[in-house]
Amino acid sequence: MQPQQPPRPMYGAPSATSHPSPPLQPVQTYGQQPLANGHSASQYAQSYGQAPQTSGQSPPPQSAYGQPKTGYGQVSPLASAPVPPMPAQGMVSPSPMRPPMPFSPAASAGTIPQMQNMPRPGYSPAMNPPLPQAPHPGMMNLPGQQGFQPGMINPLNRQGMVSPPSQQGAMNPPSQQGAINPSYQQGTVNPSSQQESYPPRPSSQQGSYIPHPSSQQGSYIPHPSSQQGPYPPHPAGQQGSYPAHPSGQQGSFPPQVGGMAQGVPPFPSQQQPPYTGMPTQTSPGRPMYAPQATAAPPKISAAQMPNVVAVQEADEARYSSGEGLFRSSIISDMLPPMPTTDVTIVDDGNCSSQFMRSTLYHIPNSEDLAASSKLPLSLIVQPFAKRTPRQSPVPVVDFGVNGPLRCTRCRAYINVFVQFLRGGRTFECNICTMNNDVPDEYFCNLDASGRRSDIGQRPELLYGTVDFVASKEYISKKPEPPYLLFVIDTSRSSIQNGAFASALIAIREQMEAHLNGGEAKTFQKMGIITFDKNISVYDLRASEPQILVMSDIHEPFVPLNDGLFFDPLVASEQAFALLDRLPSLFTETRIVDSCFGAAAAFALEAMKSHGGRVVLFNTTLPNVGIGLLRNRDSAASSGADKVNPLVLSQSDFYSKLGAQAATFGVSYVLVSTPSGFMDIATIGNPVLHKFGSDTHGKTLVRDLNRFLAKPFVFDAILRLRAGGLLQTAEYYGNFSTLNQTDYQFGAIDCDQSIAVTFMYDGKLPENEPVTFQCAILHTTPSGQRRIRVHNLSLTVTSLIANVFRMADLDSLIQYSCKKAISQIKTVPIPTLVNHFHIRSAQALGSYRKFCASAMPAGQLVLPESLKLLPIFCLAFSKCSAFSPSVTQIDVRMTALFSMMSAAMTELPVHFYPRLFPLHRLLELPPDQTIPPRIRLSQEFLEQHGIYLLDNGSQLLLWVGSMVDPEALSKIFGVAQVAALPSYPDNLPELANPASQRARQLIEMVQSRYDKNLSFQIIRQSVDPSEVHWQHSMVEDAQGSLGPSYVDFLCRLHNQINHEMNSASLAERTALLSFLQ
Repeated sequence: MQPQQPPRPMYGAPSATSHPSPPLQPVQTYGQQPLANGHSASQYAQSYGQAPQTSGQSPPPQSAYGQPKTGYGQVSPLASAPVPPMPAQGMVSPSPMRPPMPFSPAASAGTIPQMQNMPRPGYSPAMNPPLPQAPHPGMMNLPGQQGFQPGMINPLNRQGMVSPPSQQGAMNPPSQQGAINPSYQQGTVNPSSQQESYPPRPSSQQGSYIPHPSSQQGSYIPHPSSQQGPYPPHPAGQQGSYPAHPSGQQGSFPPQVGGMAQGVPPFPSQQQPPYTGMPTQTSPGRPMYAPQATAAPPKISAAQMPNVVAVQEADEARYSSGEGLFRSSIISDMLPPMPTTDVTIVDDGNCSSQFMRSTLYHIPNSEDLAASSKLPLSLIVQPFAKRTPRQSPVPVVDFGVNGPLRCTRCRAYINVFVQFLRGGRTFECNICTMNNDVPDEYFCNLDASGRRSDIGQRPELLYGTVDFVASKEYISKKPEPPYLLFVIDTSRSSIQNGAFASALIAIREQMEAHLNGGEAKTFQKMGIITFDKNISVYDLRASEPQILVMSDIHEPFVPLNDGLFFDPLVASEQAFALLDRLPSLFTETRIVDSCFGAAAAFALEAMKSHGGRVVLFNTTLPNVGIGLLRNRDSAASSGADKVNPLVLSQSDFYSKLGAQAATFGVSYVLVSTPSGFMDIATIGNPVLHKFGSDTHGKTLVRDLNRFLAKPFVFDAILRLRAGGLLQTAEYYGNFSTLNQTDYQFGAIDCDQSIAVTFMYDGKLPENEPVTFQCAILHTTPSGQRRIRVHNLSLTVTSLIANVFRMADLDSLIQYSCKKAISQIKTVPIPTLVNHFHIRSAQALGSYRKFCASAMPAGQLVLPESLKLLPIFCLAFSKCSAFSPSVTQIDVRMTALFSMMSAAMTELPVHFYPRLFPLHRLLELPPDQTIPPRIRLSQEFLEQHGIYLLDNGSQLLLWVGSMVDPEALSKIFGVAQVAALPSYPDNLPELANPASQRARQLIEMVQSRYDKNLSFQIIRQSVDPSEVHWQHSMVEDAQGSLGPSYVDFLCRLHNQINHEMNSASLAERTALLSFLQ
């Protein structure tokens, strides 16, 4: 028998160590959950602001399958059994670990929450009838005390803290062995000090909690399996219960900030546990665990699961009202908007999340805490992301001949986070804490608050992102605007598939844009060469273009010092004459050989003294000259347990060529229109910025022109510094390594990103933020050498709950994708996908272990910030880069290389495309142009519908087999489905509102990207390409390609339980070894 502990203060009593804390969010329900004995669902609906359903109202609507359509916040009044009491345990003095939680809002059912700190209506005690009080494992009634009413506010708490509806003085339930159990400050038990006082709860009874898709709400998900049971029921007639469902019912749950559990295990409630899919029988005396013979486990619908559409639309709605602004300085308390949200981010100290995002916005203070969370610490950097029209341009700062002010030790640049000391004579570096002298020309007195008096005239001390004009020490060669060189394949395959004609049209449009003053003026000069089995060079100095043929393709050299490059403003007539003459030279060619490698090497020799871009058009495997490749079998496979040899490079020629090009500020752009196997795994090794694969001429031309018009810089070197005791560990992206700290890019456009991970050199102090600084030395298209500097300051925490609360899912997916691609040549693809799933299960298991250990194991627990992690895990395994449905290795490698440097806004759409119902456009109000999006499942599609799918690289139009002919006529201008073209350039312009709205929607989708999206129409049950549409339905089961969303949640839950059980066994084994 354990010794009796002295009484502790009742729950909610004031404490000397109380501190303010983030707001507590109530939770809502997914699906069916039991209610307490004697209380109806309407009572709990009233307590959470929902309208009760009276006896005179009709039952809830049903789907086509006869099942209730349960929305968020609906509760099913299932019968529940009483629970037996357990002996009261000893009392322990309260732990001052956590402050009280202030009362915080949640939106009513059916509404979209706007901001995290929105006002919330108060609760009425009359709407929350009291339940019988009873002893419970882990809680004990003190003499003369009475439990709080459910949903009432404890008047003893500060800041309107909601008291869990347990009895005063209730203890925390015992957590799982080895779990860290952060406790409440007031009236709670610290299990670490009294672990022996509690019988360990079996792992099968560990619970779980799942947040609502809205960022304001959390909720449960009942386990689909009928094998998981609830807690043992109390005998009839006794009081008390186990943790209850959060949707308007009694019970207490992990406190939340912004809708996420804070990592504090819930207090026991006076409510039955959530329904876990296992009906139980009760008899007087002892509980029964056998399922009823006549009862079947409820089917979990995908509509009850957290979904991407609801979360993204809630994030968009949060910033659609008011000014639609997000200030970057508040990321210490609130995650930045999702990359897919259209919002204006104001730089007021921290750089915009468009430039730099972190996987964790609360940094673990130690390596052990980071390892316990199973979450990586990484930054996603997109240094030249395109600014929105409402955002001001990045300020340019010129320090003159001496260059920008830097730290003398770590060489970090002056920024908003440095601290000026000694009246402004010195400044303390925020990266290495070195005290540096301030030059006389930069000195300024400090005001009473310690700020410089001229701070309003110093952009580098106001903004997180600035451009410094580089001094002479940063210039190795005279900077000049970039050159543009077109390298055109003129072999027979290029002529036949139309790539040659498309290339000539693209060059002509680039020249016309240059003459008309368009964005193409960023290129100072242009050049044209062609290749088949030889290389042809064109001299445009004379009135008639001269052709020089180079047959030495093993050691190519540049035969012209001048004449290869021309200024379209000066030699436009000669250039247009050459474009008119080239078709007659090669249209009847019979040459099938390709010296692609020699042409790429020749282009570098011609461009290395200038810098810029080389556009390579290629249609076939290089088979002559340097860089020739053998034709490997594109259908070869080595099995799922081995690396496919086709993902390995045949030769290091192209990788070395790309690294050498980056040192001269030259970047390759590969436009591939394959006529067969091209071995992208080998020729794609140069630092390429774009892959194209399209045989339709107009689409290819538009795609190339939009790409060349994108903002970019060239001849760039990047270095990232971290403050505190953090050091950079790994870099992932398309670049070449200059040394251990610097990385080179031939060019960086506005859509290119990299990932950087960090390692610990020691423990970080909690009271000091950690600053990251990314500096990129580059040359602008105008020919000026600059240094762009991004600064990001993040909070340090010692609480694992804060780590999960401020975890950014989009950055985590970006990092995981880039890391997996970097291992593609050493690890089989199925193993990479499995590793990602296991790491995700470990992270979610860590959350349940340390932050929600008291929840039943029959339910899946997800942190609010990572509630979409399961669906992105499933989408990860079904995307074109990793799916087993992709059999052509060139298609897979094209997707892999593109995703390696994809923009932050592209990957979420690539994994989970956006689906719009075009046939509902006319049902929208006049002020709404975009129809509500639909989840990616055939369950939500209608056979008479027309749907538009945007996956970031292609627009797919799916036309149902029973579509209304009137809708066909209004949108497509045809009367029958059979008359629809498969690859139209765009929708026809018709004089009716449906056509105008459809075209307007497509234009809005296209405007989100700096590239052209190809267009394809898929007719249901007619086109063979419908299989690609089915693969895009991420939430549906696809046979051997992947399970459904619901089935995957079950598998993930089992994996989490396996990880939890394995961890518990390892901890017990280690403890026994220590005791022995």
